[in-house]
Amino acid sequence: MVRCDGHAYTFGPLLAECHPHVYRDNCHAQYYWMIDGAHPNKLRTPIIPGFKLVKVWEPDPDRRHPGMSTSAADLADTFVVKPQVCSNIDEVTEDIDAVFINNCNGDGSDHLTLATPFLKKGIPTFIDKPFAAQLKDAKAMVALARKHKTPLFSGSIMSHVNEVTYLKRRLPEIRGPLHLGIVKGVGGPDGPLGAIIHGLSFAHTVFGTGVEWVECMGDLPLQYVLLHYASGVEALVVNSHQFEHIRCDVYSRAGHNPPLPQHLQANPMGDHEFIEGALNMLRLFRRMIRTRKPPVPYETLLELIAVVEAGRLAQKKRRRVYLQEVTE
Repeated sequence: MVRCDGHAYTFGPLLAECHPHVYRDNCHAQYYWMIDGAHPNKLRTPIIPGFKLVKVWEPDPDRRHPGMSTSAADLADTFVVKPQVCSNIDEVTEDIDAVFINNCNGDGSDHLTLATPFLKKGIPTFIDKPFAAQLKDAKAMVALARKHKTPLFSGSIMSHVNEVTYLKRRLPEIRGPLHLGIVKGVGGPDGPLGAIIHGLSFAHTVFGTGVEWVECMGDLPLQYVLLHYASGVEALVVNSHQFEHIRCDVYSRAGHNPPLPQHLQANPMGDHEFIEGALNMLRLFRRMIRTRKPPVPYETLLELIAVVEAGRLAQKKRRRVYLQEVTE
C-alpha cells in the first residue's frame, strides 16, 4: 500500500484486521465510520478475504493532515499483523502480487510517477481517485499498462456505491426519453480534484461514456459542470463547498401526469454508503489480480479525465468545450 492518507485508513481495515483503539488514535474520523456503535472496541466492517497487507510506504514523511497520522509506521501499527514499513518505492515493488496507491496528494498529479515502477514490472495496480490530474498523465499510465500487459484499475467510491447500481437499474422505469441528471457533488474554495471527482464520477457512471461537450460556470474550481451527450441527455454536477450527502436526481422529457414516473432519485450517499462502495472496489480489485483483466475499460477512465480537462478549459475560457478539443 502506497501513501498513508485517509484512504489508507478507509481501505486498509477492509483488507486486514486492525487494533480498533490504535485505529482510533491514528485516524479518528474513519474509525467512527467503521465501529459498531454498541462496541467501540470492535469494527463492524467485514474484511475482504484473499488479501494480505504486506508493505506500506509514505513518500512524504513530513506531510501532515488534521485528525490523522500519515506516518507509515503508525499506519503499520494499526494492523494486528504489521506490514513492513518500506523506505523507498523500489522496496515496495519487490515480492508483491499487487499494489494499492491511495489518494496521495489530493489531485493525482503524482500518480504517474508513483504507478510507473509497478506498471513496468507487471504488478496489478490500483490508483485511487482521481486517476490523474491531467489527461496526458492518464494516457501515459494506460500506455504503460498496455505495453507491459499490466492490469490497471482506478475509480472513485462514488462509481461503485450500491446506490449507483440501483439507480442505473431503475432508469428503464422512467417514462419518456431520459433528459437531465442533477448530481450534488463536493467542492470548495480550494477545489481539490480528489473531492470534485466524486460527483463527476457518479454522473459518468450513471449516464455512461459518450460525453460530447462540457460547459462550466462558477467561481470555485469546477463548481457547476454540465456534461452533454450526443443523445441529448445532460448531467449537471454541482460541486458546492457544503458537504453533507451526495445526491442524484434524474428527469425525463415526458408530458404531464404520466402513468410512469418522470423523476427518479437516488438515496442520499454519505459515510456508510462510501464504505459499501469501497468494499465493492476491493472485490473488483481482487478479481483483477486473479484474472489480470481490468474491471473498467481504459477508455472510461480516460474519458472522465478528459471531462475534467474540458471543464477546466470551459471555466477559464467561459465557453463550451468539446471533448475532441482536449483529446486530440
